[in-house]
Amino acid sequence: MSVDMCLELREAGLPGQYSVRVLSAPAGGRTQGSLDLDVEGIQEQLRDVESTVLASSVATRRVLPRSEQILRGMGSDLFAAAFPRDVYGTYRASLAAAADSGERLRVVLSFAAPQLAALPWELMYDSGVGAYVCRSEPLLRTIPAEDYHPKPLRITPPLRILGIVASPRGLPQLDVEAEKEHLSAALAEHVDAAQIELVWTEEATWDEIHDLLLAGPWHVVHFIGHGDYDASSESGVVIFNGPGGRPHRVTADQLVDLLSTAAPTPRLVFLNSCNSGRSGDEDLFSSTSAALVRGGISAVVAMQFSVSDDGAIAFSRGFYKALAAGRAVDEATRNGRIAIRGRSDTSLEWVTPVLCVRGGATELFTFAKRPRRAARPATAPDLPPIPRAPAPSPTEPEQEADTTPRQDEQPDRQHAPEPEPATEAPPAEAPSPAAAPSPPAEPAPAPALSLAAPSRVARTGDDADGLAISADGSLAAVGRREGVTVLDTASGAVVRELRTEDGRDFSRVALNPGGRLVAAGSWFGSLCVWDVRSGVQAMSASTGSSVDALAFSSDSGLVVASRECLSEDARTTLVSTWNVETAERGRTARRTRRSDATDAVALSADGAWLAEADHHGGIRVFDEAGRTVALVQAPGQVRALAVSREAKRVAAGSEDVGLCVWSLAGPVPRLDVVRSGPVRHLAFNAGGTQLATGCLDGRLLVLDPDSGRVHVDATCHQRPFALALAGDCSRLLTLQDDGAFAVWDLTAAQPGRRGNLQEAMP
Repeated sequence: MSVDMCLELREAGLPGQYSVRVLSAPAGGRTQGSLDLDVEGIQEQLRDVESTVLASSVATRRVLPRSEQILRGMGSDLFAAAFPRDVYGTYRASLAAAADSGERLRVVLSFAAPQLAALPWELMYDSGVGAYVCRSEPLLRTIPAEDYHPKPLRITPPLRILGIVASPRGLPQLDVEAEKEHLSAALAEHVDAAQIELVWTEEATWDEIHDLLLAGPWHVVHFIGHGDYDASSESGVVIFNGPGGRPHRVTADQLVDLLSTAAPTPRLVFLNSCNSGRSGDEDLFSSTSAALVRGGISAVVAMQFSVSDDGAIAFSRGFYKALAAGRAVDEATRNGRIAIRGRSDTSLEWVTPVLCVRGGATELFTFAKRPRRAARPATAPDLPPIPRAPAPSPTEPEQEADTTPRQDEQPDRQHAPEPEPATEAPPAEAPSPAAAPSPPAEPAPAPALSLAAPSRVARTGDDADGLAISADGSLAAVGRREGVTVLDTASGAVVRELRTEDGRDFSRVALNPGGRLVAAGSWFGSLCVWDVRSGVQAMSASTGSSVDALAFSSDSGLVVASRECLSEDARTTLVSTWNVETAERGRTARRTRRSDATDAVALSADGAWLAEADHHGGIRVFDEAGRTVALVQAPGQVRALAVSREAKRVAAGSEDVGLCVWSLAGPVPRLDVVRSGPVRHLAFNAGGTQLATGCLDGRLLVLDPDSGRVHVDATCHQRPFALALAGDCSRLLTLQDDGAFAVWDLTAAQPGRRGNLQEAMP
């Protein structure tokens, strides 16, 4: 983390006189001094500076090119003006203080004089140590406005970037495909590693960009095209494609309004256009970058001069590489400058990028690791029967343990409509954590389920993710990157391929009780519903946050659970109902807590009950009004969670916990089942009378959730990453890492019969 030295540069009273003062510094003190600089003289040279910087991208054999000699002189003048004698002393002391603490000093410039903001401060050269400031320390310009987002946005990769390339007729033509290829090549390593997702516009018109922003979420907007500074209107301008391919001039204020339609608003905008960072000397916010920051964007990277293709590619590669590695945006900008240096030791284009931030917070994102699917084992292991573990001793949970950001994307809700909180019901008697009781009396044996042959395997695609089964077990739905595949479980044949352009990466799917409708939701907030019989898309909407659980209510309404972060001290789980016919959001039950990460969330089959597990194993169950109806404590961190209809039972599992199942039917929750084993997936059947578990070692169990008696014990060649159990327990489905899903036929058989399941590979 950088240590800040904040400088304010302002007019000193009389025209042409300026001053600088230290607002804060690691070395302490509030020193100040006169800012002696020929501002008008530098402004007159800016065009020559731009030409010199751009020309420097061509290699030369000079030890110190004449072009750099000129700019170094200007950089020395700028440094001397910003760091007069006493301020320079504070700067040197702050460098030492930062080094002693093992951190890097960060120079933050705040301007109260537009004339000063228009100068290329990124050129500052410290002749005392022979170094340019922006290459040795992060350098940024801060806009004096309230910081809407002082805390970073916690997301699960990929970082989503909306790429825009605009090359209208009548202006110097850009090779659009080449521009796309350049940035795609710069980001290829991170795209391949699923750290970054880059999506390009096709037409780069106002309407298309508007549509894509509404279909977000987007974390970054990256614009490549023409831009300029209109001196007559004192405003920055970017150029979109207009009707008939003609130029469509978009002022900085118009661009602010357009970006505000996204929910959440992108935290970062990258303007790879000429003069997008250039300001006028009358309006402090006249540049495109400053106007965007003033309008609510957390950070903007822009270009104050024209930039060559090679320079732009090198900067983008270094910038996004650092950003994907979790660096703050100011440090990412410094890495981009250094990447330009690596391309050519004579290039001066590292001075061209300008970083503007709102308020001073530069850590825009924190990246959580999304659970990876287990690798395929070489052979199916021989698995001994899992012994019953003793019940864990009761653990007292923290009072009203609070939820921190979950380990996937939690978009900022700054510009999204705030859901109405649920009406607080009269407080009921506070539930107590369930202690481990003495072992319950052994119930009468339930009808055993045994393995029926043959089982089937259907291939769907390596992008398969979510899985659902109809109540009668006849249909299966598999979430895909661009929609849902519906299959007949009896034959494995594809019934429908349902595709949409309104979202992607559908990891949550659900079938309504009659199997007529299928719904899909994504990590990015896309929500779609199709009619299975006709194949027609019946609904498309954006939730504004990730879809973490999905279910159809008894009246075929849609129930969606989402986890999101509102601020450092406000984490919330939203459970919303949606009208499929109108695509309108209805009732929202909202619960807000203040700390502790939510590790797992689950809805009952009818969407009426929500279960949530915190980082310490505390599990709460909520009714439709958002009231807590049960509180239990698992003996460790929970990775898998399931709750049955009418909240009669809640099950939790993980590598540490194994399997725990509580009965919630009585006045006090009762721990009925405890088993060891690395459980990662759980699914009740529709009635909650049977529970299916998937283990990391490839083992599948179907058991009685009251007694823990195992009815099916199966072994997969591949470890499943999703499973579903039919309502009548006739079939068990598992989704595998290679995109195949296996159908296990289950039939009543002699009590106690056990066996190994083998997949019928084609």
